[in-house]
Amino acid sequence: MGRRLRVCKGCTLLATGLAAGVVGGACAQPSIGWGVAALLVALALGALSLRLRVPKIAGRLLPGVGLGMGLWAGWLCALATLFIVAIAGILYRRRGVERSRCELCHEREFRPCSGFAPIVRRERAFRRRVDRWLDVLPHGHVGERRKN
Repeated sequence: MGRRLRVCKGCTLLATGLAAGVVGGACAQPSIGWGVAALLVALALGALSLRLRVPKIAGRLLPGVGLGMGLWAGWLCALATLFIVAIAGILYRRRGVERSRCELCHEREFRPCSGFAPIVRRERAFRRRVDRWLDVLPHGHVGERRKN
């Protein structure tokens, strides 16, 4: 979006799916059976997207809809939904960013390719800025690294 803001397609689809699921669940008020089914679909598609390269709609949007619907199917499904979201968030942070090369891309040999180059530049700039912040001690000594 623009020149400076980078928005991940997967994160955008997941957020859209969650919003659609929450709105749909609020309108439909699904039973516990439908809530459990929605959570199972979300788990199955989410696990599948970890193992295989599936389209983002199947791997992010539909699990988001299932999780959003699960929030409205009773307190037990709501707790299960929150638990699933927490565990998925922990696992995602632990795994890190997926930057494997696209199989059909003509730039697959570049490191980084033109799709990831702006993101990598931003991360390097952020790292340099944090290093400068860490070089300044709380007492105003410049150039000395804090000891952990």
